[in-house]
Amino acid sequence: MKTYLTQIEKTLMEELNRYKDHTESLIHDDIIDKETFRRGKTPFHVRYGEPAAILSSDFTLAAVLDILTRHYENKQILREIVYSTLKMCEGEMMDVRIRSQGNTLNWETYLNLVDKKTASLFFTAARIGAIIGGGKDFEIKALSSFGRFLGISYQIKDDLLDFEKGEKALEFLETLTGKSVDEKFLIKLKKFVEDYSRMAIESLKPLKESKAKKHLCNLARFSVLRKF
Repeated sequence: MKTYLTQIEKTLMEELNRYKDHTESLIHDDIIDKETFRRGKTPFHVRYGEPAAILSSDFTLAAVLDILTRHYENKQILREIVYSTLKMCEGEMMDVRIRSQGNTLNWETYLNLVDKKTASLFFTAARIGAIIGGGKDFEIKALSSFGRFLGISYQIKDDLLDFEKGEKALEFLETLTGKSVDEKFLIKLKKFVEDYSRMAIESLKPLKESKAKKHLCNLARFSVLRKF
């Protein structure tokens, strides 16, 4: 029982680290995009200033790395965190370059951007949970794929929600078409959300039936249905 509880504590701590890492990336993202609202609220850098925002997000990342180096003997966990952070930075640089050059995106580039900026975090969170839980290779692979596909579905849904709220994603989405977003375009995005949600669920097929698997499948379905 003690070993089981220790694994739960480590998993919860790691997911908290992923949340902190994600928070840090959002602060940087808002500064780069010059956002004035995030989900109807004032972004950190607007409320407290850019210097405080940059320093606080850097501090958050350092805190994550400090926790990892002090509490985890398995160096693979740290490598996974570093890998996802590199992928996020790569995606952010792609985003910056596309916006600055005013290029028209194609769907392949858009999905690649979503994969790097958002899905890499979901991929790593799911993968690390499987590793800490003592998963076998096929289980780690299945959960990693689940995280990636869920992350893609989640981010595209976010872009759709931003469009419906009139937030800045509309400007970025229009670079995909070179013109105003129309109903046909939105239908294509909605299909992507549904397709990647389904792929996330299908990736769990190798795992035995359990309450945890059912919850993960429901999470993927929620990604499609959510309104926030």
